[in-house]
Amino acid sequence: MKRLTRRPCIAALLAIVLAVSGRATAREHRNDGDTVYWGAPRYTVGDHYVLPPGAPQWIEAAFKQGGHFTTNIPAWYVPAAQADETPACLYVMLDRKKLREADLCLEVELYSSPRASLMVDLADADFETVAANVAGNLVLDHNEPIRVAASLPLAENRSATFIRLRHESGGLIVTETTLLRIPVGAAVDTSSGPAFSVRPNATATPQHGGSSWHAT
Repeated sequence: MKRLTRRPCIAALLAIVLAVSGRATAREHRNDGDTVYWGAPRYTVGDHYVLPPGAPQWIEAAFKQGGHFTTNIPAWYVPAAQADETPACLYVMLDRKKLREADLCLEVELYSSPRASLMVDLADADFETVAANVAGNLVLDHNEPIRVAASLPLAENRSATFIRLRHESGGLIVTETTLLRIPVGAAVDTSSGPAFSVRPNATATPQHGGSSWHAT
């Protein structure tokens, strides 16, 4: 894929990420409880993601604050010109009584424009930040859909109730997030790099003048 020389518009971002989101649309029916498929019609009610029966008991809720859910192409989208004073965020709420002596591995599938930024914070029950930027910028200036992984130090932040993915700049699309329990202090294996490309098994085809898409 050629490097983008101009800031992509929403149509370009959604078209490029379709291969990932189309795959997510198919996978949402697998009932992967530890994965949130943002914007998936089956689970989306307003700003909230309705957890399926197979979700881990230590995940209590998932929702967005700002940005947009695109349900025809399931994803959370934040434009480069986000005008809200409050940063657009995705939240996953944890039940810390059921998640004590463990850290988490967070995987995020996303696509972004150049110079975009997405940070991960841990926040308490009042949404006050407990630990900021625990993984640095998840966007690594890739011009293709990628999946990034980071370890979240929950054990040393016992008041942390929310995982917050916080948009700071640039156009950004997040299609899914996955949370996995890992031993305390364990590092995510990034020996092959902190991010890896998602190799799509679908291609984007416009329909009805490009207003909707389907995987072929």
